[in-house]
Amino acid sequence: MGWLTLRLVRSGAHILGTTCATADASGWRPLAVVQALPHLGPQEAGAITAAAANLTVAALGEEAAGSLFVLPQEANVWGMRDVGATTEYLPGYHPTGDESASVKDGLERAWGVPLPAAPGLTFEQMLSDGKLKALLVLNDNPLFFAPAKNSISENLAGLELLAVIDSLPTDTAQAAHVVLPDVGPFGKEGTITSADRRVLRLHAATAPQGEAQPAWRILGDLGTRLAQRLKIGELRLNYGSPSEIMDEIAQLVPLYSQATYREIESGAQQPLDGLGPKKAEIQSVATIAAPADDGFTLTTGRSLYTSYEGAALHSPEADKLHREEFVEIHPADAKELGIAEGDEVTLKGNGGQLTIRAHITESGQPRMLYVPLYYDGGAVTALFEDGQASAAVEAAAVSG
Repeated sequence: MGWLTLRLVRSGAHILGTTCATADASGWRPLAVVQALPHLGPQEAGAITAAAANLTVAALGEEAAGSLFVLPQEANVWGMRDVGATTEYLPGYHPTGDESASVKDGLERAWGVPLPAAPGLTFEQMLSDGKLKALLVLNDNPLFFAPAKNSISENLAGLELLAVIDSLPTDTAQAAHVVLPDVGPFGKEGTITSADRRVLRLHAATAPQGEAQPAWRILGDLGTRLAQRLKIGELRLNYGSPSEIMDEIAQLVPLYSQATYREIESGAQQPLDGLGPKKAEIQSVATIAAPADDGFTLTTGRSLYTSYEGAALHSPEADKLHREEFVEIHPADAKELGIAEGDEVTLKGNGGQLTIRAHITESGQPRMLYVPLYYDGGAVTALFEDGQASAAVEAAAVSG
């Protein structure tokens, strides 16, 4: 049996890797196509996801549905979507505003409040019109990951209250009026849902430090106090442990009906319960406009050697191997700009500016630049506008 490995390298900040077994006398062996979604450029991400699906269908036909694994930008995004932490869905992927009795009565009885009648707001919508007065950010850092960083910083500064629950003093936490300390990643108890639909237990390995409390307890206390202050009745948020929360999820979300703590210690795989693809079909792939010929086109993406924790703190030790502290530039472009290996380069675009050392390499195309996303706390996102997978930038050597 032979093996085939394909890699679509950086073109618009995407890396797609697949490894599969080729056919031999006994037929196909198991194949997996794994795609890691980028943080920027939803249109481009959708096009590459469709291409990955087509590759899987071409190789496996009707068996393709179980062999495409899409890795989201952050850990446990699939678990969050499953239980309704989205703007458009209730737990179990019931649309917001679902009036069916089995959904409405079950959730309202469990939560003690009426269900919302309309979808919630995305992060961009929250900040778009200046009407938002207060925002609670839970273990997220938009001043790291979101494009149009300068605009977001201004919008957050205009809030009457910005509260952050996090275990790290991130840029977003530094901008907050109130920071409520969460336990660190090794102090968390709960579950993670993997791309192959396994619900895996997390056991706390360390005790809370200082005044830190688990985020689920902070949210419960905060919700209870707000309900009392606003006189909206008693919300059912008095959970005694994460296992009680998981029991409620198992009761309300069919996908997790066998995912109580008693049943998932083994990491047993969960059924898709009707949520998976119904049939294998070739997908149309959107055509993405080519970047302009003048100037440089900048892309970004995750790579291997920098820790998020260190990058979020702007630690000089975030990249201990010193492999992601450069802008990658083609030799022809470096010669044109008069740049040698290790020289400082200034990039300007979309009202942002970044000065970074150059690494001359043929891994990218001429007129294409690449800066790792995690460099200096996501500094490169200041050069992108919302929705962009690539940005037009100017590049110049730093004199002197």
